[in-house]
Amino acid sequence: MYWPCGIPRIYAYCSSIDASPREGSNIPDGSGYNGDLGSGTEDEPPSSSKSFRKPQKASGSIRDLKVSRNDQIFVTITDSTLAVWQSRPTAVLAAITRSPTSLETYGSNVSLMLRPDSAVAVIQTANSFLLTYSIATDPQARVYQQNLGQSQTRRQSIVRQFGDDESIGLREVTIGFRMAIRIDAGISKALALDQELLVATIKPAAVQCIQWSPDKNGRQTITELIGKLDWMPNKSTVREIVHERAMNLSVWVTHDLRAYAVQRLKIKEIPNSEASDESEVSERSENARRLFHGYCFHDAVSEKDGATLTAINARFSIIAISCKSGEIIVYSVRDYFGNIAVSHKLTPPASFSSTGSVTALSYSPDGYCLFVAYEKGWATWSVFGKPCGDSFNANPAFNAANNEAFLQGVNSIAWLGAGSEILLTVPNDERIWKLDMARSAAVGCFSCANLVRAMLQTPSEIVIYRGHDLPDLMTISGEASLWHHALYPPLRLYSRELELGRSTVLHTEPVNAPVIFIGPSGEDSLLVYTYENILYHYIINVTARGVSLVQVGNIAFHGMVRAPARVRAVSWILPESQLRNGDPSHDVAVASILFLNDDKLVLLQPSETPEGSLKYEMRVIAQHIEYYILMRDQLSFNFATPPDESLPASPSVENALNGSHSHHSLQDSLWTFSGNDLKMWNDVQDVLRMALEGPLLNNLALLSIPVDFYPLSILLSKGVVLGIESEMIQRRDVPFTMLRFGIRTHLFIPYLIRHQLSQNDTHGALSLAHQYEKLSYFAHALEVLLHNVLDDEVDLPPQKGTDDTDADNSPRLLLPAVLTFLQTSLTLSDYLSTIVQCTRKTELRSWKTLFAYLPTPQELFEQAIQLNALKTAGGYLLVLQGLDEDEDEEGSEQRIEPHVIRLLGLGKDNCDWDLCTELAGFMLALDPTGNGLRRVLDEVGFHDQPNGQDSSSDNAKGLGLTIPPTPTRRTTTSSSTRTIVKRGYSSGASSPALSDDRAHSPKASSAISGESSTGYFSANSPGSAR
Repeated sequence: MYWPCGIPRIYAYCSSIDASPREGSNIPDGSGYNGDLGSGTEDEPPSSSKSFRKPQKASGSIRDLKVSRNDQIFVTITDSTLAVWQSRPTAVLAAITRSPTSLETYGSNVSLMLRPDSAVAVIQTANSFLLTYSIATDPQARVYQQNLGQSQTRRQSIVRQFGDDESIGLREVTIGFRMAIRIDAGISKALALDQELLVATIKPAAVQCIQWSPDKNGRQTITELIGKLDWMPNKSTVREIVHERAMNLSVWVTHDLRAYAVQRLKIKEIPNSEASDESEVSERSENARRLFHGYCFHDAVSEKDGATLTAINARFSIIAISCKSGEIIVYSVRDYFGNIAVSHKLTPPASFSSTGSVTALSYSPDGYCLFVAYEKGWATWSVFGKPCGDSFNANPAFNAANNEAFLQGVNSIAWLGAGSEILLTVPNDERIWKLDMARSAAVGCFSCANLVRAMLQTPSEIVIYRGHDLPDLMTISGEASLWHHALYPPLRLYSRELELGRSTVLHTEPVNAPVIFIGPSGEDSLLVYTYENILYHYIINVTARGVSLVQVGNIAFHGMVRAPARVRAVSWILPESQLRNGDPSHDVAVASILFLNDDKLVLLQPSETPEGSLKYEMRVIAQHIEYYILMRDQLSFNFATPPDESLPASPSVENALNGSHSHHSLQDSLWTFSGNDLKMWNDVQDVLRMALEGPLLNNLALLSIPVDFYPLSILLSKGVVLGIESEMIQRRDVPFTMLRFGIRTHLFIPYLIRHQLSQNDTHGALSLAHQYEKLSYFAHALEVLLHNVLDDEVDLPPQKGTDDTDADNSPRLLLPAVLTFLQTSLTLSDYLSTIVQCTRKTELRSWKTLFAYLPTPQELFEQAIQLNALKTAGGYLLVLQGLDEDEDEEGSEQRIEPHVIRLLGLGKDNCDWDLCTELAGFMLALDPTGNGLRRVLDEVGFHDQPNGQDSSSDNAKGLGLTIPPTPTRRTTTSSSTRTIVKRGYSSGASSPALSDDRAHSPKASSAISGESSTGYFSANSPGSAR
């Protein structure tokens, strides 16, 4: 749900390192520069001089970058400089440069740690020192006076609405040196936490916990030796530590390429009275003083599978481990007792020689996107593995010429703006690249409106797809004009008809706890789920006096949902009888609830206990779910209003009026996306019934629709899956790279019909065909269906039995059923056209499989002639010629000539000169000498020339063709020199039967003046088709 977009912005810091003052400097006082830092405790105080030094480029590249928890500031270091930046607007608030003496004593800067509250920054140096600095904000002092061009009235309005006026400048930040800590054992890795500084040492291998302030006993440091950890068999040094506060879990990566899930334990003193002897007291006391407990969940089978880096996703309870091969293995954390299993794997978008090793990886703050930095580029994936963009398709020469280093390798990354932006730094470069990210609106607000309308958010605008109500072919086009761009104002929600103001709020409903989820259900219901683990049901009451919410029920899920904050979405499903005639106040007693809890889609079904109380049966029906769509929640978007407005909103009501069953209308369908394929159940009522009977996934047919892009929305009325994919634009006339997202569409009609036919539900397949038959591309959808089935069954033996299996227990073939379905669903003309269009897009070996269940091509040719479908009939000439040559190479030209003569005569009578030209080119491809074409033209009468022109003269011209002179002796051309050239299958819009494809054999092209034969008409040999 994340895609890089726009043109990245570049920032760089210039430090004042020249000792001589610069005359006429206009840098204001209080800019935040704090002077040079000396060594130890003899550091200079902040500079108070008003004479600023000449700005110059900072020495060295950026070594590390960290962002504060509140997202307001971030900190960078170079070899000698520490700088504090404001996130938005991006600017340096303060910086401090270490003196040469400090660099010689402690060593240059290596890595950076930032305490989560951003009050303390810690620098690890090359000589195993930890230098700590305090970062303080002065709410009164300001830097960088801003000129926003706003009137005094406008500024006062902003202060009243938002409580702050940034036009007076940014708050000043002061950096102060605190202390230098020497780690004699050497530093392998350090991590700053809320209460302590965690340091992994080298010799001895240990983990030290250095508290920010001493405890009541004056103790500040606690050490745990790796050798005493019984859950770590190989006593290897810890090389990487990542901690996630929301899960209270850390991941350690050791030098022996293993990964451990670790929890911090509390130290407990054991009273002597609880033990029987001194040895037990000693053992229990030692166990009580253990600092960490963990489990090994990644043990490399080979060196290439060894762990190098890690990232934790608390939202979805998963851990990503990067391997030495560049592959990413994602684990699912099920509990805190070592039950951590492989969820999925992410393969790099290019070979290891093109990507290099992983240098950094990080999940977005909401957990929906994984950004992975490589030595030679970067890539992004959705949470469960759908690629969302990468830099490995960029032109290296273009990157080097325009100095776009962010496309050639990244060494550190950090998210900003709740995931709307990401900061990148590159090796040996002092610049920071800020890249914008486009996010689906469903990330921040999981509602049916955001899923059905495909709304995206960027740092500066909202982008809405508006192709739903356009004509069919316009909807599936990739035009950029289908996106509506709206810049952010001050953002509030108001009535569409009234002016924007606080007094025009339609209704205010107090709730007892903060709201986690709010979403519509049907036409007049609203579901509200709060942190108190209660689902409230409201009815939207619209009267002449106004709009109000009426609470008609609630459900408490205590004991069923342990962590309400982890619930992402809620839907409910009411029985049809309740929808038709039920009292809304009784909905909560009969409704089945769908919860999306982390990545699990959970179904709660109500039942009564013997005592008459209500209980719920809970079942997980799907896992690894990025989002789901319950179509009955989208009736107002995807379906027309029922004709009788007095009836309640119900899928079954409309279907009854239309004469079809809801099982076939998809209005009760349930769709899920799990990172790879889009999956669908036809009817959610079937899900409810099967959930009561047993394991759902084993008993209920689940349709999987493959997509090679990220699906955003289901356009049910158009039979299309709408999605987007990342695109990188590099042009010679502009010196920068632009990232954008393009529209992608995919027909799901072929997969639905095939699924119905595979379940022996012919009635359901015909009902679906009736629902979509008015689409302009419906015939093309059935052509895709036939092509897919033919490709899958081309090498299987013909069907013998009539049941699900043959007599030899082979699986039932779908091809006969598909052909019967096509004949039933289409007119005879469209049926013949669909068959021949599918044929021309397949290999010759597929023709025999297809026509084993069809009348002969000769019969289909005759049917097309009778319907006056001349171009369709012309398509069958290729089939006749191809199959004829495959069986008997001798005399195929003579056997095909009568059909060409007949069709050419009809084309002449109908003045279809394009068809006549293609038939002439077809004959030239069959016989490059031109003799066959002469005979055909003579039979049809094209050589009857006006003004007494001799038709037997050399180089006679007609139909735009130049016929070679008549040879003195007829030569026979071997069929092995003729080739079939057919286009590959396209999933786009349907092509006419006779397209403008210019594909033919080399010898055939030599017989045509300036043009090659078009469409179907190209002579061929069977063997070359492969």
